[in-house]
Amino acid sequence: MSPAQAELSRPGTHSARRMAYRLATLTIAGSLLLGCGGENIQTSEKTYDLAIMNGRVMDPETGLDAVRNVGVLNGEIVSVSQQPIKGRKLIDATGLVVAPGFIDMHAHDHSDFTHRLHAQDGVTTALELEIGVYPVDKWYSRRIGNSAINFGASVSHGYARAIAFGIAEEGKLTGETHLDDQALEHDLGWRGNSTTPEQRQQMNELIRNGLTKGGIGIGYHLANTPGADHAEMMHFYEFSAKEKAPNFVHYRSIGQVTPLEGAREIIEGAQKTGAAIHVVHVNSSGLWQTREVLELLESGQKRGLDVSTEVYPYTGAHANLHSPIASKETLTRFKLEYSDLQLVSTGERLTEKTYDYYKKHDATGELIAHVMKQENIDLAVEHPITSIGSDGGAYVDGKGHPRGAGTFSRIFRQYVRERQTLSLMDAVKKVSYMPAKRLENFAPAMKRRGRIQEGAIADITIFDANQIADQATFSDGALPSKGIAYVIVNGQAVVSDYKFIEGVKPGQPIYGNKAEQP
Repeated sequence: MSPAQAELSRPGTHSARRMAYRLATLTIAGSLLLGCGGENIQTSEKTYDLAIMNGRVMDPETGLDAVRNVGVLNGEIVSVSQQPIKGRKLIDATGLVVAPGFIDMHAHDHSDFTHRLHAQDGVTTALELEIGVYPVDKWYSRRIGNSAINFGASVSHGYARAIAFGIAEEGKLTGETHLDDQALEHDLGWRGNSTTPEQRQQMNELIRNGLTKGGIGIGYHLANTPGADHAEMMHFYEFSAKEKAPNFVHYRSIGQVTPLEGAREIIEGAQKTGAAIHVVHVNSSGLWQTREVLELLESGQKRGLDVSTEVYPYTGAHANLHSPIASKETLTRFKLEYSDLQLVSTGERLTEKTYDYYKKHDATGELIAHVMKQENIDLAVEHPITSIGSDGGAYVDGKGHPRGAGTFSRIFRQYVRERQTLSLMDAVKKVSYMPAKRLENFAPAMKRRGRIQEGAIADITIFDANQIADQATFSDGALPSKGIAYVIVNGQAVVSDYKFIEGVKPGQPIYGNKAEQP
């Protein structure tokens, strides 16, 4: 039995018998076509590592939307053809969409558990760009050879701040934010105090070092570092422009400024310094002013400013009882109820009594804050300037925000199939090509991702457009998505026949353009 026949005879293979018949027919047809001047005729003589047959190939960059056969060799797409092709492994994609692998620019947790959920949601690359990491090289080194999907991170402005304040020692930081945050909780002055010129200069050197270790730009969480005032941010926007490094910014939150005021600071920074600035989660940053924030960013783009943004499709934000968004002052100021806060560990909606109790007795106090309106989520998802990013975090005992498991499939279910406010191509573009295009000037590996083209890296998501759907909920946040048949990472399947493959680790590091040769 040939390798191709073995693959087709495997139990559960999609339409195996039908595919065997079709391949036999196509092989005969291909031999007749040799020398007849057909498209990519020479490919019918090759045997690829993987042949994806008869799928609806969608490439957002070129607009290709047609049935094609895709040949993969050595982790690269080397043929996109109407002609028959042969492969050592075969996928019958009849009736399925063959799309570029989904790219999540906003993924906080990179554990095996979460990467599995990402892959089952169609994600082939997950990046920690909002908060960032430090030291960058430690973070990358732990994941090389150990990841099912591609990974990367920005340099953390916050941890550079902690070092400059003398609260953290660079050599003692692990690069893992959940561990390093715990170690720094004894002294929060580095979060709330202003920096001196000398401290900013030290931070310049720390961040520059992180960029040379592979960091993709600079990540900021200004809700967690309110001491990073306007002067500090203008300093780093100017610094980043000189370094040709992008900025990924959680701008100032409610409890500090209004959403529109936070967005205006972004526009001012880009306009005065020429910095590239990406605003994370415009939905939870924009809140009731989401429309105005989007209009401001779109206007900035039209004027040539290098600004962009993303959205996740949920009305609940992640917070904790100790963050500004969940303070009693914020709840009162913005007419929010205690019942808008849901405790992750128990799933319960809070009352004033339980709020006070858990604030004293729950050290983490992880919450889902139901503070967004559906009409603003819809507006942001459907807006032409937004890409999709999950903002997914860690799961504790299988509990967490559903966006870490269902963000990308939810876009196809809710906006393509049910609301019909996004075309299938527009949805594919938002989850793959737009993130790749945003990053490609700063992360060279992204120039060959987010596309189904000859010469592109074989990061490919194959799904049933009629079945793809999120299943994770606020009460059960770790349910995997459905309808995704295959996920290929660097030419190797991590999801096959709708099932995650255990123990396969083809994920590669995605480095910034300042990286020294690793």
